[in-house]
Amino acid sequence: MLSAEGGVVSREAPSGTPPIAWATADTCQLVVAGADLAAAIVDSGLRVVVWRLSGGLLHRILFPERIAQLAMQVREADPSRATLWAVSADGAVFEQQLVLDGAASTRLERARTLPLTQVHQVACGEGHALALAAERVVTWSATAPTPTPLELPPQWRRDAWRVALVAAGGGASACVLAQLQPPRRGRDLETAVLSWGE
Repeated sequence: MLSAEGGVVSREAPSGTPPIAWATADTCQLVVAGADLAAAIVDSGLRVVVWRLSGGLLHRILFPERIAQLAMQVREADPSRATLWAVSADGAVFEQQLVLDGAASTRLERARTLPLTQVHQVACGEGHALALAAERVVTWSATAPTPTPLELPPQWRRDAWRVALVAAGGGASACVLAQLQPPRRGRDLETAVLSWGE
């Protein structure tokens, strides 16, 4: 099925495999979450499309700024809702709630802008989310919705490590740290991974 409005195509796959769906208009990133949902940045970041993996365009979302990165979460504790975080090219973060009314539809709630700047990446676990903002890790959750910066352990701060990437899944979080060092063996960047949570 081709949707000319949203530029999303879905078609039946061979028996026993899931349908195929993709965005045809300059797809920049794709994310998949529980509840049969997928989202993609299309049109060079000008909009985001959301659809069901089993077929059917749900929404074409226009944010106030060009979008560079997505993360999407469906919590087991409340499978009737999904959260989509969109990071703009200018480092703002928009939170879009989707209410899952049934197998074939969702409703969009009004998007909100999180009080964060200089964000490069967002990642989410089962009940929490992380952002990489100005080389720091910021976290929030449904029970603690205000983004809160996390401090690196003292030894990592003392040695001038900076956060380069964040990741999350289930109740766990992780970040990649990077540190510039005097060149040796042709390398001047050291990396390490810190993880925490359940």
